[in-house]
Amino acid sequence: AKPYKVITAADLARDKVKLPEFYGDNMLLPEGQTADYLGHAVAILLFDSFPAFKQAKSLLQFDNTLLRFGEKTPFVSD
Repeated sequence: AKPYKVITAADLARDKVKLPEFYGDNMLLPEGQTADYLGHAVAILLFDSFPAFKQAKSLLQFDNTLLRFGEKTPFVSD
């Protein structure tokens, strides 16, 4: 159930990917930064098949150890 590719904010910046304005400046949350909103995506996982995706989703969905959290920071506001 391992993805064949994991895309992060660092990958988007390195490859100079320009996304539509709809996604804003931070489509994916860069490592070490405060999320712009609750549920901010941290990566895109690509799988070869739907069964592999479904298995990974089942394993990862409620895994509280999957992400590493830093110190609490205030919410971002405009």
